[in-house]
Amino acid sequence: MARPPFIKSLRLIDFRSYAKLDVLFDGRPVVLYGKNGAGKTNLLEAISLLSPGRGMRRAKLIDLSRKITQPNDPTSPLKHWGITARLGTDNLEDDDIKLSTGQSPEAPTRRKLRIDGTPANSRDMAELLTINWLSPAQDKLFTGPASDRRKFLDRLCLAHFADHGRISLAYERARMERGRLLNDGPQDRVWYEALEKDLANHGAHIARARVNTVNALEHELADSLSPAFPTSSLTL
Repeated sequence: MARPPFIKSLRLIDFRSYAKLDVLFDGRPVVLYGKNGAGKTNLLEAISLLSPGRGMRRAKLIDLSRKITQPNDPTSPLKHWGITARLGTDNLEDDDIKLSTGQSPEAPTRRKLRIDGTPANSRDMAELLTINWLSPAQDKLFTGPASDRRKFLDRLCLAHFADHGRISLAYERARMERGRLLNDGPQDRVWYEALEKDLANHGAHIARARVNTVNALEHELADSLSPAFPTSSLTL
């Protein structure tokens, strides 16, 4: 079985508290430690932005930029931030992939993505690297509303189905459009039936991806059972 890609190097430019940071990795587990405010969470947030979405903090793009002077000074000018990672599966550099994201002076309100220097989209990014996280801010994941758990499961689905994010967005767009038609009165029956068909097709794909992901997790749990720990079971 081929080894999954891992981040071999990471560079941050004007991101949060970092003016510039270069880090090397070798594929082994990493533990970050340091005093409060040292930048540990900022580094993890930067890595989370190498996946589709708004990252683990869901921050606005402007909030990710490093201020030139004091962070509490609202008049301080902002830098345009950038994140670059080199992905690979071994020590050879021939097959490494360069993944980058960040702001640009031309469009500071939009996040730009590039793969090996070529403009890319979120789907391209999801096919290269899947990133999941469970942070203290998610402590209420299993006691809060079911929608939070569905969002978390959908992110896990991206590890197995690169199209899951695109299909989920298409489902939400069709659902909102159907709601608008119902409020206004479904005068265009053909359009209404087309939306119903899209909802059924997208919904079936989403349900199948969720079931398959939960089954895969259940199999992993079964294969790693230890008499020292209680058994667990996942259902959907």
